[in-house]
Amino acid sequence: MTSVTVFVHIHYPDTWAPIRDRLQACMAIPYRIVLTTTSDPDQFDPPKSEYLLAMSTYPTENRGRDVLPFLEMLRRAEPFDVGLKLHGKKSLHRLDGVSWRDALLQSLLPSADKVAAIVSRIASDPSMGIVAPDKSLCSLDRHIGRNMGAMRKIASRLGVDLETLLAKTPYFAAGTMFWFRSDAFQALGQLDYAGAFPAEKGQTDGTAAHAFERLFPAIAGQAGAATVTASMIPALPDGLTSDALKANALDVLDTDSVHLRRPSRLGAFVMRYLWFVTPFYAAMPVSVRRLVKRVSSDAFHSDGR
Repeated sequence: MTSVTVFVHIHYPDTWAPIRDRLQACMAIPYRIVLTTTSDPDQFDPPKSEYLLAMSTYPTENRGRDVLPFLEMLRRAEPFDVGLKLHGKKSLHRLDGVSWRDALLQSLLPSADKVAAIVSRIASDPSMGIVAPDKSLCSLDRHIGRNMGAMRKIASRLGVDLETLLAKTPYFAAGTMFWFRSDAFQALGQLDYAGAFPAEKGQTDGTAAHAFERLFPAIAGQAGAATVTASMIPALPDGLTSDALKANALDVLDTDSVHLRRPSRLGAFVMRYLWFVTPFYAAMPVSVRRLVKRVSSDAFHSDGR
């Protein structure tokens, strides 16, 4: 029997109820929950389901967003075959943070039969490392953000060359929620990353959490496993290689025009290849940064998205 573990991080307590209810409605296979929280861990009641084998809750400090608690639980969790990473996303710096979270959850937990199909495919196909929400896949060339410095440090910790890593998997799943095959992240469970995460100051980019968001599919790719989206599962024949799966994923990059704004070519180029100047940009007054964004967008925004 395939063992399934759901990893959930909750910073805002009110976000647990919609996640709990969706798990209750859509998980008709045996599973465990590992819940980390910056709040009182005793306040979270489990889904009412005969399929829930156990729910463990762990208090954690407010550092590393949902990513550091996930990495720490990967090292501590009981062995499992397939995992699901979720978190109580609000993205308070955005007007659409809640609707984006709901869209991600609905895509990953659409119905009991579709969830069973996703789990079965991941468990039986070693070439499939991550199943991401629909429309969440973004090209790294256009969405690298202020993260190259942090990404280089993480790649160095993993003992891999970042450029080689990104050339093999040039995309990521925005939102940091996904299904995954446990052995695709085997390398992550062998190191302690706590020192890489800065204190929480409301950062919206440029931290280790944002860097890991962009590296999870590449890390799975390094293990020989590709990242696809949930709605692709029924149409993908068995026996496809990792490269064939990746080719399918490349066809659906940057398709979310609602929650994921595509940056200008100039901005993307600077973030990817002149990443060392981003600390100076971040130190500029807000009014100056807005002017730079406006000028670069007007001059170099190529496709009108």
